[in-house]
Amino acid sequence: MGYVKGSIEASIQLQPNNCYMERTGRCSLELTDDFFISGGGPKMAADELLYCPRLYQAMLRDRTKPLTVTPCECGHGEVAPGMQQRACIASRTRLPLLLKLAKPKPACRVCGEQISFDTQPGARIVTLRAAVETEE
Repeated sequence: MGYVKGSIEASIQLQPNNCYMERTGRCSLELTDDFFISGGGPKMAADELLYCPRLYQAMLRDRTKPLTVTPCECGHGEVAPGMQQRACIASRTRLPLLLKLAKPKPACRVCGEQISFDTQPGARIVTLRAAVETEE
């Protein structure tokens, strides 16, 4: 087994109810440098100030959890639902991620919206540093 390393462009879609930046216009990773919450702290909503900084620290501790990405014929990937924040954090911090590839599809959300002119707020392309496990 080996790994192929590189970078990919993937589409994500975050909304004000699951992203502090979409709600306030400022990324929580840029606003917080150092923080402490005793005993793991309470469960946080995805749009709260410390959600992404805490998730980033968890991602640094456990880099073995792969991010599921669907390859698209448009040349982008599409990040699976529920993994959007992880992809955004990895893009902003240049943190390499393991990828797990899903079944390919014709076009990512962003390119599909450009074709249909049905744009959704929060949809954007991010660049991810990635490693894909190979069978060889």
